Amino acid sequence: MDKASLLLDLLWALDSRYLVQHPSNFPDTKRESLRSNLIPNLTNSNGSNLVNLELFPILESSRLGRYFESLLEFIFSQSNYVQIIDKNVPLRNSERTLGEFDFLLEWENKENIHLEVALKFYLKLKKAPDLSSYIGPSGVDRLDLKLSKLFDNQMTLSQRAEGKEYLHVKYDKIFIPMLWFVGFLFYPIDEYLSGEYKKSLLNEINFDHRSGYWIPWENRLQVPQTKSNSYFSIPSRLSWLMSYPLHSDVYTYNELIQFLRNLDDPDFSVLIVEWEQIGITPKELSRGFLVSRKLIESVSFMG
Repeated sequence: MDKASLLLDLLWALDSRYLVQHPSNFPDTKRESLRSNLIPNLTNSNGSNLVNLELFPILESSRLGRYFESLLEFIFSQSNYVQIIDKNVPLRNSERTLGEFDFLLEWENKENIHLEVALKFYLKLKKAPDLSSYIGPSGVDRLDLKLSKLFDNQMTLSQRAEGKEYLHVKYDKIFIPMLWFVGFLFYPIDEYLSGEYKKSLLNEINFDHRSGYWIPWENRLQVPQTKSNSYFSIPSRLSWLMSYPLHSDVYTYNELIQFLRNLDDPDFSVLIVEWEQIGITPKELSRGFLVSRKLIESVSFMG
């Protein structure tokens, strides 16, 4: 990953909005402290060259979630406010693995934090007014199941008897659980463009979450353009955050429509991002998924 891409994705990770409202969300004040360290630590004395990015951990996985964890790890490593005590620590008993601590951190005031991290994209593919209507673009994940895993298992690891004992023996510390859960929720295009989806948001969902639209594959030529002279990209998964202009073909709107017109249904969801260039950084205008017939049929089968 090149330096310019890393910087864009690092800033996205810091500025991204939480998907759900929860008292355990990592505080915005702490995120701002991290941000205040990041830019000075990445620039030299005249602010022209990015440094330290060669210290970014080598990616050992093509999974977007692991990449996001690596972004946060680098952000923590560049901050004077926090130290990483440990990461990806499994908790086991004699029979099985109970879970894994994503990050164990020590904040500057000696506050010890057990931080769980998640990056997810969900499409509202069903009309039922509950969290099970939000389904991952591959059809193998649901928002209700993810939240259940986070709050009923991962977030409780440091508070359960086995977890407390393990953390006390290994680190001699008591940890407070916190959550960093970000991403996008995508809505049927009519609901998205009209803003109707905001009127029926579930209580658990953060009102200011990042959002987008989805369109059935057969309606792919209805991809909206929200601003004249904007550009479009169809990024690969590892470029879904902010570095899409640097790692995918760039289309004008007419070029995009012509490209989509000649494209067969690939049997997987395709992300399209609309953006404009502001200075040296892209400004995102909209994003949405073209959803394969296969996924829509599988959701209909599930009811």
